[in-house]
Amino acid sequence: MKPKLLLFLICAAATRAANYVGDQTFAAPFTLNEGVNIVGNLTLATPGSYSASHWNVVGLVQLGAPGEYVVSATASGISFAGNVLGPTTGTATIRVSYRTTVNVVGVLAPNITVIDDSRNPPPALVATVMSPPPAPLMNLSARIALGAGAVLNPGFVVGGGTPRRVLVRAIGPGLAAFGVAGVMTNPTITVFSGALQFGANDDWGGDAQLNAVFAAVGAFGLPATSKDAAILLTLPPGAYTAIVRGATPTEGGEVLFEVYFVE
Repeated sequence: MKPKLLLFLICAAATRAANYVGDQTFAAPFTLNEGVNIVGNLTLATPGSYSASHWNVVGLVQLGAPGEYVVSATASGISFAGNVLGPTTGTATIRVSYRTTVNVVGVLAPNITVIDDSRNPPPALVATVMSPPPAPLMNLSARIALGAGAVLNPGFVVGGGTPRRVLVRAIGPGLAAFGVAGVMTNPTITVFSGALQFGANDDWGGDAQLNAVFAAVGAFGLPATSKDAAILLTLPPGAYTAIVRGATPTEGGEVLFEVYFVE
């Protein structure tokens, strides 16, 4: 199976969200009056109730013991961007309730049953075991208008068992060609794994290698003199975060964050 690239976006300006980078373990009863964003694996240690305004998990979700787990998103939705694993022995049930959507991208273990209490009419049994995608995800992106001095803190996970080349871009001036007004004039980007910095860029500078990679992955071209940021990295499997901000402390505007999986 080819490795896959999953993108998980966490905006630092988002209202009332608890952001975690690295593996987390929660035990029932768990209640949080804000969202839960995790770049890493999540273990639900004990059966019972787990409630937050929304759930976004990039990584595995592990159920620690047999029994019933109730996962509630009181204000938004539930998104698990990795496999959902059952207990090592016995079976488990996950009951989900949410306000918007539920999304599981990955394989659901055969010893887990999911009951969707938010479907109409409830409850509805969801018994679909999702197969891995036949090919890796090639590109995901998100555009945001950052206020003066604000920071976008996105994250992504490189799967598989071998290092992969990844193109990461922060586009501000390059958006003007598409009619976008109020762009960030000089975005910068830095990529981390935990506290370890893997790379950074301010102006891409018309680099010939980067220009060739843009064409190879289908990314739109940039003027050689533009102050957009782009960086090509070879990353081992794992979770990564990025910091996208203006080059000056007061800079803001429209910026596009992109991640490309480079074959």
